[in-house]
Amino acid sequence: MSRKIRIYALFFILGVFLINQSDVKAESFFYSFSVTPDTANIYPPVQMNILTDVNIDQQYTYLTHQIILSDAHDNLIFENNIPKNMITSIDLSYKDSNSSWAKLDVTFDESSTNTKFTINPEGKRGLSDYQFNIIYIVNTQSIFNLAPNILNSFDYLISSNLGPDDLATITITLPSGYKPFDSAGWRLQGERFFYSTVLSGLDKNFYSVFSLEKDYGGSIDSLKNEITKLTQENIKLTENIIEMQRSVESYKAQNEELTWNIKDLKDDLIKSKEDQQKANMNTANFRYLSWGLTLSLPGMQFVLNELREKKKISPTQLHLGSVIGTFIVFMILYVSLFL
Repeated sequence: MSRKIRIYALFFILGVFLINQSDVKAESFFYSFSVTPDTANIYPPVQMNILTDVNIDQQYTYLTHQIILSDAHDNLIFENNIPKNMITSIDLSYKDSNSSWAKLDVTFDESSTNTKFTINPEGKRGLSDYQFNIIYIVNTQSIFNLAPNILNSFDYLISSNLGPDDLATITITLPSGYKPFDSAGWRLQGERFFYSTVLSGLDKNFYSVFSLEKDYGGSIDSLKNEITKLTQENIKLTENIIEMQRSVESYKAQNEELTWNIKDLKDDLIKSKEDQQKANMNTANFRYLSWGLTLSLPGMQFVLNELREKKKISPTQLHLGSVIGTFIVFMILYVSLFL
């Protein structure tokens, strides 16, 4: 089951939860972030790391991105999906060759309603790579309703292309007094929960649901049971996929064996045709030889008769020559037949 399917399932469970709790409402905030060159995709040799920290507080939400690039060939475009008018302030800096952070001014792209700007990387390389740090500060009330009986969700998506050698992480901190529905992997520090995870190139999405600490009783237990059920179904689906992969591998092995058998049959057929052509040629040669030798018998007999009339040979020699000549002809035919 893909992450999208799990998210849809989670929305369904939350819907059931809200039906059971008529006084509970849900609000969601979707956030996407990307860094790309202004001409084409980042070249394959360039390694990119995006380290994201989301700090949700009662008054402000701080969205911090540290971007590390092994190289930069073009101007870099930084963009998120938050409208420019919702950004309270923005802090942009880069690490120079002295390992010191130097601030940069930000000029928003006028053609975009979202928070989008371009940076020229020339002269901004550090000791071994390019490092940029961006802090977006947003009024929390503009994206979340931090009130009792409100289920809040945070969905984060990296829009940049991530290669197998790239790294993306996210650390999210909840406001004081709030806790996540699924506490697995979350750690409590003081009065605030926080969670860190790695986002892979195939699964660049992070999703969480949190609310004020309230006792929702059996509804939470029901939610946990549904999540457990979905997890078990996911395990079963994974086992079925593995079994199908084994079947495919078996079919591949059988197909390869059949391919070799067909090749052997083709080789045998070619050899059989060659043997048949050779046999046909030998048969034709034998036919021509037999006709030639058979036709030579009357000639030999005529020569022997001429010699007898001229009294060169005796009658006995005539008969003996005929017998020996005939024998020689048939011996030649016999030998040529079996060779």
